[in-house]
Amino acid sequence: MSIQSVNASTDLTDSYLNAIKEQVCLLSEEIEMSKLNFKDYRILLDIENNESYALIVTDNNGYIISGIKNKTVSEYSLIENSNPYKNNMNDTLLYYGPMNYLFKSNGSIVDIYSNQIISSNLRMNNVTDNNIENLKKLNTEFLDNCKPVSLKTRASGSWVGAPASRFSRYNGSSWRNKSSVCGPIAASIMMAYFDDYVGYDVIPDNVRKQNSSSPGTLITKMVAETPLATSTIPSTVATGIRGFISKYSPNKYIKATSMSTNPFSTVKSNCTSNRPVCVGLLNSFGSEYGNHWVTAYQCKETGVYVGYYKCIDNWGNYSIEITSSWAMGAVSIGY
Repeated sequence: MSIQSVNASTDLTDSYLNAIKEQVCLLSEEIEMSKLNFKDYRILLDIENNESYALIVTDNNGYIISGIKNKTVSEYSLIENSNPYKNNMNDTLLYYGPMNYLFKSNGSIVDIYSNQIISSNLRMNNVTDNNIENLKKLNTEFLDNCKPVSLKTRASGSWVGAPASRFSRYNGSSWRNKSSVCGPIAASIMMAYFDDYVGYDVIPDNVRKQNSSSPGTLITKMVAETPLATSTIPSTVATGIRGFISKYSPNKYIKATSMSTNPFSTVKSNCTSNRPVCVGLLNSFGSEYGNHWVTAYQCKETGVYVGYYKCIDNWGNYSIEITSSWAMGAVSIGY
């Protein structure tokens, strides 16, 4: 069981590694302990610059990130080559919570995915003082959790969200992405669902008839209202929704909200209320769709802010399951 890392400043004991292995096997329910092998590890600094986390690398270059003192898994992926730090293993590595992977380079802190330098006060695009305080709070809450979460219960839990059968209505050829405008299409599907099942009265009948399997002119109008309609930028999709609501919707009180960070909590809260949400997928995060927008309507939690989404992908699949690790950003609507 013993593994050694020449770069790690703290040794991980066999009992620690066994505890983490057991948790991951309970989480995944797809791999036996005897088949889960570790080959390397690194110590990660948290947002307070403390050595609080361990990055454990599996033999297929998957990864597990866990708290050192509380022996609790924060996130993991057993998918081959999914280790987000794989190209920076010789650097000082930092972990600011799920989906926030960084390293030190020439005295600067660099975000692994964007390659953006983060200043000493943690200032970066789309991160406000409130976001930073939330990251610190989440870090403290996780590390102070002396008892592991109920991993087995969470892993074996059922999907939460709206019935998949409802989304077959939005899976016809007229709803499919033929011009790289997946953002406005994903938003159109979300809005049509709210019109059909939530009772928000979002779309006027002269644009799309309620409960129709046809989008009418909804997608055309959404594309026209969306700047950079082919992009994977959450704010542009939200702008398109706001433009449509302002110009066409009989209900002017609906608001579109966008985020450019790990969207799991947003997706989960919407799915729990049987409400779909647009989710942005990135090629750099391993998305098999490349950069793409889908409409998620169910989720399954398998760890802290990680799990799976069930989506309509506007490529002809209305009940596709994807890993949440592909996602960075979401757009939702509500009052």
